[in-house]
Amino acid sequence: MEFEKVLEQIGQIGILPVVKIEAREQAAPLAECLVRAGFPAVEITFRTGACTEAIREIKKKVPGVLVGAGTVETEKQAREAMEAGAEFLISPGWNRTLARAFRDLPYIPGCQTPGEVQEAREMGYSTVKIFPAECCGGISYLKTLSSVFSGMKFIPTGGITAETFSGYLKLPSVLACGGSFMAPEKLIKEENFAAIEERCRNAAEKLFGFHIAHVGINCEGREEAAGIAQVLQEWFGFEPAENPSSIFAGTSVEIMKEPYLGAKGHIAIAACFPERAKSYLERKGVRFREESAVYREGGELQAIYFEREIGGFAVHLVRKA
Repeated sequence: MEFEKVLEQIGQIGILPVVKIEAREQAAPLAECLVRAGFPAVEITFRTGACTEAIREIKKKVPGVLVGAGTVETEKQAREAMEAGAEFLISPGWNRTLARAFRDLPYIPGCQTPGEVQEAREMGYSTVKIFPAECCGGISYLKTLSSVFSGMKFIPTGGITAETFSGYLKLPSVLACGGSFMAPEKLIKEENFAAIEERCRNAAEKLFGFHIAHVGINCEGREEAAGIAQVLQEWFGFEPAENPSSIFAGTSVEIMKEPYLGAKGHIAIAACFPERAKSYLERKGVRFREESAVYREGGELQAIYFEREIGGFAVHLVRKA
């Protein structure tokens, strides 16, 4: 896979589990639970002697997973990881010698200081790992780096938890967050893959925050739509707000002036990071009506309909306000 595609896939997933595997036999079950939970990517660190065998095992038994090697500190480790099937390499810190040697490899150098980020950019790297992110200053530090290094993408790692990762991902410069919070060393040692899968599903809930944004009602014209809006205002005090295609009654009901998708109307599901949410749902087999997609001026996805309807209602994702 081309490195640009690898980076794109990491960005779509949003969270990169960083794991320490001590036995080859732990690798495939771990990868399988990541896939089931919707996070088919993993960085296996060179902190044990099982790293390359774990990479090889996953590529053989769970081929749909994007696998990388982390804590790469020597050219020998890089060569062994690539031969085992690694699709990307990550170092914990800045190493000028490796950065020069790995320019033609799918390599993400580690950086800590602005000077290191600048040197990485001068060498042609557009994506770097920021480690240890929390100790460096956390989200505020990433904001500062982003303002100085326009166009650079960052993968903050180190000290990030299930409670803090979403704050990092709100920064446009953050490609993904790395961390062990979904698959901690203790649970891997215990081979408690059910607990790891539950942690991953909880992370997905926090990442996307899926909830019903509004319900849509189909009407046969503006007059009917306005009448329904008036009733909802009289009954519940929902203030009407009209746009070219519909009238909103408060924020909970959208009254369509003309019939649209869905025999009975539609249900809008709000999500943070709708591009990532769409990718996450597609990995679960959900299909979308691409022609229905609505984008903001900056190119960000605002809304898109699912192909499947539920109980006569069309369903669409919408960016969380």
